[in-house]
Amino acid sequence: MRRMFFTAVTFIFVLAAVLPVAMAQEPVRTIPIESLGFGAKLSPDGKTLVTFENTILANLEAVDPSTLPMRVIDVSTGEQVGELTGFTDYAADVAFSSDGSRMVSLHMNGDVLVWDMTTRTVTKTYQTLLMGSLQIELGADDRTAFIQVAGVPQRIALFDIETGAVTAFVGKHFDSNFDFRQNYTQFPGSTSIIIAAMAVSPDGKTVATANGNDEVGLWSVADNRYQIIREASEKPGLFSVRKLLFTPDGQSLIYSDQINNQTHVWNIAAGTDQSFEGGSETMALSPDGTRLAWGTWSDDGGSISIAPLDALDEGTVIYDVPEGLRIAQRVTWMAFTPDSSQLVVGGFFASDPTTNEIVVLDV
Repeated sequence: MRRMFFTAVTFIFVLAAVLPVAMAQEPVRTIPIESLGFGAKLSPDGKTLVTFENTILANLEAVDPSTLPMRVIDVSTGEQVGELTGFTDYAADVAFSSDGSRMVSLHMNGDVLVWDMTTRTVTKTYQTLLMGSLQIELGADDRTAFIQVAGVPQRIALFDIETGAVTAFVGKHFDSNFDFRQNYTQFPGSTSIIIAAMAVSPDGKTVATANGNDEVGLWSVADNRYQIIREASEKPGLFSVRKLLFTPDGQSLIYSDQINNQTHVWNIAAGTDQSFEGGSETMALSPDGTRLAWGTWSDDGGSISIAPLDALDEGTVIYDVPEGLRIAQRVTWMAFTPDSSQLVVGGFFASDPTTNEIVVLDV
């Protein structure tokens, strides 16, 4: 009897020790979605997720009507509550206004659409020359869209969503066409004018970019002045810096350097840098600016980790990607809810599109 009691007590203690760890690995819930890989943006209130087929994986030689619409998902229930339609080419990216009432979608054929998210209808359609552009962000004024222009050279176009006018460009200026042809049409000069990542500061006054040679810098929107904060790598053309994040106060810039496998937090005002081992191009910063989450990819799927921003070397794995899904560069994305209590992760590469999912983690 005593042995049975001892065994039972031992089992309870073991279970108590293991259970919190197991629970920490489990998602709050999963939201099934059929897709090979998809992009998405979370609304500012954290209630709605708009998903779109990832243009890197989509077959652009023939538009598939079944994958063309953007899906509107209620994050709390996981239910699809609507579709956004009325365009002829895949969405490359979307951006919400600060109050979530409007959304701007950028499409591979250069179309820019402005949506009323209350009625989920298009209020403005602009046909532009920005074909192939892959990223869009809305500035602090909720009127200026920052669009990464495709082609060579690449710049950031400031696009007025009220008038459809391109009001300015941010990026490399060439003294002459001769300067461009002599210095930037051949490698490695050509990769120095390709934008691998961009981010707009919270006040909309600064744009951060990383180029194909891993140089990271800050552009002043007002006068296009440029400040280098990370010199180009010794070996050019590696595209090793693929994600940039401003802190909510705009005082620091976060980027992951895949060459050295380090994450950097650059204090803009002080001009100082803190670096930590690890990190990835799949990153998200909590809205309160205190924690960083990132995904680490591997052949067997990968994992999601989180750490305090001021102690990134104390990262903890909070989720292991299940079999059949894999964290993929330039595909997997993540976003915190506004209260920083949950992390929404999706865009896994799925070996079987019918088994893909969005994961909502309690953090």
